[in-house]
Amino acid sequence: MSTAATRIPLADALAEAQTFRALFDGMFERWEFAGSLRRRTTDIGDIEHVAIPAVSTSPNLLNEPESEQNHSLRQRARELLDRRHLALHDYGGSTRFGPRYMGFDYSGRTHELFVATSDNWGVILAIRTGSADFSRDLMVRLRRNGYRVSGGRLWRAVDYWIAKRQQESLLLDDETWGVPIACTDEFTLFTAAGYAAVIPPEERQ
Repeated sequence: MSTAATRIPLADALAEAQTFRALFDGMFERWEFAGSLRRRTTDIGDIEHVAIPAVSTSPNLLNEPESEQNHSLRQRARELLDRRHLALHDYGGSTRFGPRYMGFDYSGRTHELFVATSDNWGVILAIRTGSADFSRDLMVRLRRNGYRVSGGRLWRAVDYWIAKRQQESLLLDDETWGVPIACTDEFTLFTAAGYAAVIPPEERQ
């Protein structure tokens, strides 16, 4: 649900989202606008983004690879916060600045950045596109077909009937659901949920 005090027309929101994305130029491999902006609703409150961080080609002082906790998007965000180009959004006394989810105030509006990988891109993009009702229905369809989403990834049951019994008793564990499925696009997720094709974002109401 949007927390923005005022809503703006779709075209204005798209322009603002593009300006926000430009702050992170060079720091991402892939970036899409999500939420109501991607569903092309007539007016927009908060703006959601989904992105994959760029892989660093420069070793740090200890010659260690860039960690999942300190990826390129988070590094750039720290710089922007230090320069006061961004501010952390106040979620009722707390903030969001983790490796997977960050919330900012920018140009008088809340922008939320959800960080994905190539293996869970389809999952994160679909869930963050919404709507909430559509996403809930998508999760139900996945479970009926022996899949679930956990930890931001798509999982397939090792044994469908064991998983079905566990689903009915609400006992779900990763040992039974132990096969992660690479979900590099939304088609993989929608196929697992039993759809013949990806539902266009503007129809996910």
